[in-house]
Amino acid sequence: MEENPFSPPQSDLEAPPSPGEGPLMPWEDRITYPALGDRIVQTVQTLLKPSEAGPVLAGNRQILPSLTFIAVVGLPMPWLFQLIIGLIGPINPMQGILKLFGMPAPPAPDPSMQTMQRVMQIVGVVVFPLSMAMGLGIWGLLVHGGLWLTRALQPGRGLETTFRTLIYSSALMFMVSWIFNAWVFLPPIPALIVLSLSVLIWIGFAIYQGILMAKAHETQLWRGILGLFAPMILLVCCCGGFVALIGGLAALAAHR
Repeated sequence: MEENPFSPPQSDLEAPPSPGEGPLMPWEDRITYPALGDRIVQTVQTLLKPSEAGPVLAGNRQILPSLTFIAVVGLPMPWLFQLIIGLIGPINPMQGILKLFGMPAPPAPDPSMQTMQRVMQIVGVVVFPLSMAMGLGIWGLLVHGGLWLTRALQPGRGLETTFRTLIYSSALMFMVSWIFNAWVFLPPIPALIVLSLSVLIWIGFAIYQGILMAKAHETQLWRGILGLFAPMILLVCCCGGFVALIGGLAALAAHR
């Protein structure tokens, strides 16, 4: 049957996808990966491939699944470690390291303050998930601002993309970083080695996050990496400027 050339144009019957719909991370795809373990493993494997994970993180704007992922995968072990620290009591891990370099050890805490320190540690354990959530929220806004400064943001890739990328990737870091917190229980030399390794791993992870941000926002790698480090660079510059200002005022006052 020939098409009537005088008939009005017809629109497609299928509605366009809503902004919240799009490619799903394995953690979000319960149909393809019904088992919890499979969803975790597949999500970790996807996140370790930034070129594959970036478009998926940007293709869906739902932030709640990333929060449940970090709650299930990223927070339990660090929270358990904080609980162990709280049960053991106040620890002064830097005392042995300072003594190793011939530096004076900090004074012993006042016995009257030990109870207060113990209470503060217990409160810290209780509010640990909330503090981590607030920290990620503030850091996400700062990173998004850094990406804006480096002109890494593209049309259609907004704050949701930054938060999804940050939260999903931070879960990987939390899975590993808590192990290095054990330096507080080690003798001075092993503690110093583990502490140094943790710093190197943190720097490497920050670079990985910058690459993942670049893939999610479809921009150059250097823009994503620099955008992630921009808040830290600005903070260091501000602190350095403040210290220089205070030092200059103190020197000026001393010459009067």
